[in-house]
Amino acid sequence: MLSDIQEQIERRRERARAEILKIANKGSHPIFSLFEVSSVSGRAYRVEICSLDEL
Repeated sequence: MLSDIQEQIERRRERARAEILKIANKGSHPIFSLFEVSSVSGRAYRVEICSLDEL
């Protein structure tokens, strides 16, 4: 059985697979950078990845 956090992560992954059209890296690093994410709704979001460690 999945934990509550694992279930939330899986729901977000499914939503991303269904709704994200494009991800563009706006920075210089391939992972720790600023990204622009375009969705099927036509909206664009900026996401910054600073760390892969859990908070």
